[in-house]
Amino acid sequence: MLPLLYVLLATARSSLKAQRELALENLALRQQLAILQRKTKRSRLTNADRAFWVALSRLRRILRTYLEYYHGSRTHLALGKDTPERRKHESPNGGKVIALPMVGGLHHRYTQRAA
Repeated sequence: MLPLLYVLLATARSSLKAQRELALENLALRQQLAILQRKTKRSRLTNADRAFWVALSRLRRILRTYLEYYHGSRTHLALGKDTPERRKHESPNGGKVIALPMVGGLHHRYTQRAA
């Protein structure tokens, strides 16, 4: 209860200060912040840290392409051998069957190209 009372009194006092006093207080706080930033050391990234973030971004890209394959090309038994993102139906005599590499060639999607 007491800290709340201090906060309320400080807020009421600061609202009654003159504009010049607020500007001087702001200037003093900026100076203190600049000194604090100069004194505190920031941790530097090591080569291992950089390698970790590069590997993480590559993994994210691979997972994104796999999810695109999983939802757009991979058939699911629960969906009656269809994909979560519906595909257009291709007739059996639609042309030559071609393989489209997906997920860096790990999987393929087979479709027909008109002859």
